[in-house]
Amino acid sequence: GFSVRETAEALEISEANVKTRTSRAKALLRLEVEKSYNKTELFEFNRVYCDGMVERVMKAIGEFKI
Repeated sequence: GFSVRETAEALEISEANVKTRTSRAKALLRLEVEKSYNKTELFEFNRVYCDGMVERVMKAIGEFKI
């Protein structure tokens, strides 16, 4: 929950270094997650979870007055 600046100060490193380390950590985490799941499972569009939202959005669009 820290900002880049706060993290840099706490670790006594530059803000650029914080960004680099964060990027590397995300890449490593992605690789570890991909070992346990295939990409289809991770990025699959599962419309069951979206149907309710789509329905509400379409209803709001239908009720929109210009």
